[in-house]
Amino acid sequence: NSTIIFELKNIQQEIRYFHLMTVKTGTTTGSHQQTNQQPQQQPQQQWSTATTIQSKARFKLQSNPNMKDKQGIETVFDIEGSNASPKHMTYPFGLDLGENKVTAGSDVMLSIELVEGSNFKILGLMLCS
Repeated sequence: NSTIIFELKNIQQEIRYFHLMTVKTGTTTGSHQQTNQQPQQQPQQQWSTATTIQSKARFKLQSNPNMKDKQGIETVFDIEGSNASPKHMTYPFGLDLGENKVTAGSDVMLSIELVEGSNFKILGLMLCS
């Protein structure tokens, strides 16, 4: 599984909201064509298969992950990256950390791990106060 990690040191503003824009991948259609050099003499064969691509990413937001003298907070959640539609669709995701907000002066680590499938598409990512 692949992982990407973002580290922010000594943030200047609190983080209360996590916003994410993803593209959920729909079903894919693969096709195969077999043709002869002289198409008039040999009929063309075609077939297609539809497959739903499954994907899921695990997001882990940690404050003060490597500091023993500061209290840290960890928030973990999974987001599906697929849908049953034949189209690719954009989905917003928002999380209000509420009382678990990250205070100014903290270090923050955001890790995104691909836990299912071969890709997960992110259009935008925001950490807001």
